[in-house]
Amino acid sequence: MVSGFISRVRQLTAPAFYHVCTVFMGGHSFPTLDQMRGELLCQGIRLSRSSLHERFSQKASAFMKSAFLEALSSLGGGCRKGHGLGAFSDVVIADSTVINLSGKCSGSFKGFGGGASSSAAKVMLCFGLLSSRVHRMELLDGTASDAGTRFSGIKAGALYLFDLGFFCAANLCCICNGGAFLVCRYKYGTTLFRPCGRKVGAGVLDRLVRRMRPGQTMELEVLVVKDSKIPMRLVLHKLPLHVGERIRRKMKTDKQMKCKGLSAGRLAFCDVNAYLTNIAADTIKAQDLRAVYAIRWQVELLFKSWKSGMEVDQVRNIGPHMFACLMYGRLIRVLLCTWIAGRAKLVLWEYKSMEISDIKAMATLNRLIGRIMEWIRGKTKANAKFLQQVWTTLSETCAKEPKAGCLAPWETINWNA
Repeated sequence: MVSGFISRVRQLTAPAFYHVCTVFMGGHSFPTLDQMRGELLCQGIRLSRSSLHERFSQKASAFMKSAFLEALSSLGGGCRKGHGLGAFSDVVIADSTVINLSGKCSGSFKGFGGGASSSAAKVMLCFGLLSSRVHRMELLDGTASDAGTRFSGIKAGALYLFDLGFFCAANLCCICNGGAFLVCRYKYGTTLFRPCGRKVGAGVLDRLVRRMRPGQTMELEVLVVKDSKIPMRLVLHKLPLHVGERIRRKMKTDKQMKCKGLSAGRLAFCDVNAYLTNIAADTIKAQDLRAVYAIRWQVELLFKSWKSGMEVDQVRNIGPHMFACLMYGRLIRVLLCTWIAGRAKLVLWEYKSMEISDIKAMATLNRLIGRIMEWIRGKTKANAKFLQQVWTTLSETCAKEPKAGCLAPWETINWNA
């Protein structure tokens, strides 16, 4: 890692700085200067508040970013195909979450302003559910658009699930041309073509939606992307009337979407869930597609576990460089805990049919992060015994209570793949 952070011999070394930014918590996800000084003092490093504060510079944030990227590239792992997990080589879920910051960071991390925060950061994530691998993670401005994210390194045979934020022609082409599968929401107004190549009229879908009954599912063979004409299935599922009304109210009042001047057709389209997929009808039926897309909710639970179990959104009133250093440290910790929790979830389901809670697992691993990193570096005695302790803790204290009538994500994969 070459960032120019340490250019000469100093009392505060790069490993010590990495430690206080990544492993040390000090009773808070974002420790204070005094808490960090106390931790450094335990390592024989004495610094004043002003000296430590000066270390949080642009070079320091570049150093922590390079450490994060190195951790991201090293924490991989082969997919565990088999054991009844279906035909997909992986299930890759893409989404992002926003963290509100203090006004001190507005110059480096722009917020939405108005009724929202003046400064915010966005964490963009592509996570492999079957491989427990973080394919991609980035720290961006809060105002950065998901639509600007392009999928890369497509894994053949994998299933990609994403919402409207990532819906664009480039991503659809990239996934299909890479030999992978996708299920995503259909963005109203996107040009569609009939199998014969003729353009679908603007009012055709509007008329279909009006004629459908609540609970009815309809499927159409279409071509998408004007230049490539990729064959896909458009699946429409009519929602109950009260659900459509709730979606309309939310759309009209959403501050971030700033939906103004909505057409009558767009408002009427709230009555249906519309999905696009390149999966053949004999593999997943139209009425089952909604359950498959619902697996995407696992990434929302993952974000919730980051915030509830690891407090990555509990940011104090700090400047942009200190936030970047500490946030990259939190993300390194998140990467490691997510990887361990993901592998544990998969293995426990395969061999014990047990589903563990993301929030409980992440909170448990977060408390053990220091010992886990010592174990990784080989500094913990009786490594196998410690690993068994972690395994036993996760299996006995983090079990998730099943909901009556609801399939676990693994059951949905097994049933439909």
